Amino acid sequence: MSIHNTPGVSPSIAPGISSHSRGLAGSTSTPYVRPARLSDARDIAALQAAHMAQMLTHELGAELSQPTRSQLNAGDFASQWASAIGMSKDREALHTVLVLHTTEQLLGFSALAPAHLPAQSANTGSFATPESSPDSESSALSGAFLITALEWVGSDTPAESSSLASTRASAASSSPINNGSTLLAATLSAAQRSGARTVYLWLFPSSPAVPIVSQAGFSPVGEQQIFEVDGVRLVQHLWAHSYE
Repeated sequence: MSIHNTPGVSPSIAPGISSHSRGLAGSTSTPYVRPARLSDARDIAALQAAHMAQMLTHELGAELSQPTRSQLNAGDFASQWASAIGMSKDREALHTVLVLHTTEQLLGFSALAPAHLPAQSANTGSFATPESSPDSESSALSGAFLITALEWVGSDTPAESSSLASTRASAASSSPINNGSTLLAATLSAAQRSGARTVYLWLFPSSPAVPIVSQAGFSPVGEQQIFEVDGVRLVQHLWAHSYE
């Protein structure tokens, strides 16, 4: 099985994040969102790799096999994030990578990319699944964007104990729900600035992001994608938010 995630280009299979400490000169204790820098790539990758292991373990209900765990390589993810962050500096590319910070911690990150919408099926009347696309011009014309990552402190696994979540929320001087809502709001604002008419997001049914995106106006559209991990089929559902 293959777990391949090119940040800002391919759909993420694990919304959520674990905590990571990193001091930032000149920042405040109040969480704030800013564009990601190349220097963030390594930290983002480490968080992503740790979280994916936790989330997939939860979804499987068992420990990951060694071959699967070996694919969750923070070094490989770091180079992908560096490319995505570099692409986000090109305004015409319409790719965005954001990070949520306080003075002490990197609290989360998100990535947004133009989504390619294949032609509607004449036989079924259903629209095809959106995929992130390097063809920014055609995607911009369609107004379709895909949130390829939305991950924050306190949502590293739906099964996380309340005591651990409380400790992390205290350290972050904000609640996990507020962290996720803040990051999502900034991501949607970035999408609007890029001309989005519809924003899509893949989620596991048990994802702690579900109530947050629901409150923000997302709803399921009836499409799903299936992964096979260690012989088990895992399903994500597609959610959409429309500005029209």
